[in-house]
Amino acid sequence: MTAEIGVLNRLAVALAADSAVTLGGPSGKVYASSDKLFQLSDVAPVGIMVYGNADFLGRPWETIIKDHRRALGATTYPTLAEYAQHFFAHLNASKRMLPPEAEDRALKNLVVGLFLDIRGEMEQALDEASEKADGLDEGQITSVCSTVLSDRLKVILGRAPLEKEHDGQIQEVLAQYTQTIAEAKEGVFGKLPLSPESEAILIQCALETLTRDYFGGAKSGLVFAGFGEDEYFPSLAHFECEGMLLGKIRLRDNGLAQITESNSATIIPFAQREAVTTFLEGMDAGLAGFVRASTSRLFFGAFDVALTMLHERNSALAAELNDRLRPELKKMLAKLMAEWKEKRRSLWSPVVDIVAALPKDELAAMAEALVNLTKFRRRVTPERETVGGPIDVALISKGDGFIWVKRKHYFDPQLNPRAVARYSNLGEPHV
Repeated sequence: MTAEIGVLNRLAVALAADSAVTLGGPSGKVYASSDKLFQLSDVAPVGIMVYGNADFLGRPWETIIKDHRRALGATTYPTLAEYAQHFFAHLNASKRMLPPEAEDRALKNLVVGLFLDIRGEMEQALDEASEKADGLDEGQITSVCSTVLSDRLKVILGRAPLEKEHDGQIQEVLAQYTQTIAEAKEGVFGKLPLSPESEAILIQCALETLTRDYFGGAKSGLVFAGFGEDEYFPSLAHFECEGMLLGKIRLRDNGLAQITESNSATIIPFAQREAVTTFLEGMDAGLAGFVRASTSRLFFGAFDVALTMLHERNSALAAELNDRLRPELKKMLAKLMAEWKEKRRSLWSPVVDIVAALPKDELAAMAEALVNLTKFRRRVTPERETVGGPIDVALISKGDGFIWVKRKHYFDPQLNPRAVARYSNLGEPHV
């Protein structure tokens, strides 16, 4: 896992990232030496951070980013958004780096993950149904599985399509990946008795998942930050991606944060955000959600108890009060939630106001401190230390470009003068 942050004001954007990487899944070993913050261009004031999966189709993001940097050369673009667009266009065109077989393998892993989730839901539903009915015959098993599949398909269909021409894309995916989906189905479900209708729904689940805003545990987050050639205030663009489909990256655009005349500063955490959110808003996000849910239960629970007692004495009056008061209670609860939201906003608003006036060095120090906050929280709680290691910090301004404030090295610069000279654009020294 990771803790990363972007802190922006009108002067610059500060980026900070920890160095922890987990190998071998959620319970695997944690190493504190991963690079997650990079310079995207040799000449332009643009940087990129990576979190989540450190690879894309089996290729390290570090290799992909540096390959793009070489290809970019001295080319610049008017806006930050265009740097992101051309980065993904470069990836889509890199058939040598990202061959079709790597695409097929990643898609199969995504479909297998979906099918394993569905099978787990089926097994749980079958266990519950079996306890109630004291055993199930084949027809009942098929019925339970069909219900689980239908419910999952409804959830998937609630996700937004990745492309505007969704129906046409479905047909292309079906034509190209039928064998991949069939192999995934056979590997996960084997001899589980599914009706032809259920098998059709299962295939539809896979097709809709691949073409909609659905990402599994292997997704990566990419954060672009800096200035376009025509921009005088910094911007930050956030994307998530997993695999490729029909030769294009499966991509979720999480939006563009821009500093403008009316928006003078912002603080945006990524990956493990809990500690930063608590610091800014004064309450843990999970606790805030619990308070909202429990308050709603209290409101309507007390009201329902009162109605039940009244119903025993006067059912007509109870029905009338239910019709008249329940909508009013909903309005009161909505108003209370809005007041709480405004109160939380009032806690972080002064911090953002201070950020708007910070000089460049303080901006970088704040970004580092916020990542350290998450790092410290992980260290003093029973949770695994999935945030740790040295913190890399970079500052990007319009005039000075991309500047490393803190950067770890896996080598001793004194022993590698060629590397230092190369990265300093001084050329290799004569030996």
